[in-house]
Amino acid sequence: MRGLVLEGGGAKGAFHVGALKALFEKGYSFDGVMGTSIGAINGAMVAQGDFDLLYQLWGSMRPSAVLGLDDTYMSRLQEKIDRAVIKYLWSEFRKILSEKGFATDRFVKLVETYLNEEKLRASPCDFGVVTVDISDGWNPVEIFKDEMPMGTIKDYIIASAYFPAFKRSPINGRKYMDGGIYDNMPINPLIRKGYDNITVLRTLSSMPHRKVIDQTVKIEYIKPSEPLGRTLDFSNRKIQYNMKLGYYDCLKQLDGLAGYRYYIYAADQTECFAALEKLDYAVYDKLSETEGINGSKRDLIVALAKELGLNEDNSIADCFLKWLEPYAERYEMERFRLYSFSEFIKTLLAQVKRYGTDRFTNNKKLSHQKRFAALNNL
Repeated sequence: MRGLVLEGGGAKGAFHVGALKALFEKGYSFDGVMGTSIGAINGAMVAQGDFDLLYQLWGSMRPSAVLGLDDTYMSRLQEKIDRAVIKYLWSEFRKILSEKGFATDRFVKLVETYLNEEKLRASPCDFGVVTVDISDGWNPVEIFKDEMPMGTIKDYIIASAYFPAFKRSPINGRKYMDGGIYDNMPINPLIRKGYDNITVLRTLSSMPHRKVIDQTVKIEYIKPSEPLGRTLDFSNRKIQYNMKLGYYDCLKQLDGLAGYRYYIYAADQTECFAALEKLDYAVYDKLSETEGINGSKRDLIVALAKELGLNEDNSIADCFLKWLEPYAERYEMERFRLYSFSEFIKTLLAQVKRYGTDRFTNNKKLSHQKRFAALNNL
């Protein structure tokens, strides 16, 4: 059986949604879903068959919808903290203290609006969550939908996402807290139910997770290629970015794409050199002069690869991309798209022609400015 595990992480759950889009486009389906915190919420909508609705929900996400915070002030917080923003944040902080936690009415309303218990119970896809019962100690609860009393599925999902700073309501007189304080990446509950092929969507949260109990189970981890930001950053700009990151990072892993920050179809040596042959020989002449290397284009690329610390197992394309990608960023090449190797080279050179070589100067992060003086000849 194939299972899906969604790691907790608050607003970082946007990465799940982008990755799920890629997985479903590639024909993935799941017999069961297990999640903690935001992973429980996303997982429930996947299990009830409403991924498209989930995608729309995250695409329109705002801080006001989850935390009840003013969208305008929170948007300004991303750019510049001025006196008005500080005043607003201070008033909200005092309110949270006086009310002994974040009000959860907006968050609860969101869950009640989009989750359908009848639909979830009728779905052939199994579903479970992790939470912690804090009524008389700290007792972890791993529970699946068929174990939840009728009418309580939404309550358990909300309980799994009760961030410590949130105000929380009891379930049948018992109080619960975010399952992430026990197991933020609940793989083992699926293993215990017999799942032998599990896909895990990570957020790289700092919350704890349990050691996998059976190393023979096939587990595929989809991880973000960069930090996803703050747990409670529900600004739409950050959400949209992390959704795109999830989609392209997942495709990179599934399709074996090359690139470090960009997404480039892997090129064999023949294709790579065919693309490089399109560059002006004057470029290579000047690069060779700068590097003190005599010989062919191949000799130059191999020498640069060694300088970059790459070993002989890396392809020529890998070597060249590690060298060029910082310049692609500097020249504002679109990151979230799929490139062939030749398209990547062609697009970068077009950007250099558009903006000139000045962008290679006064940039301490780029260590190869002199090499690109040769691009003046293009």
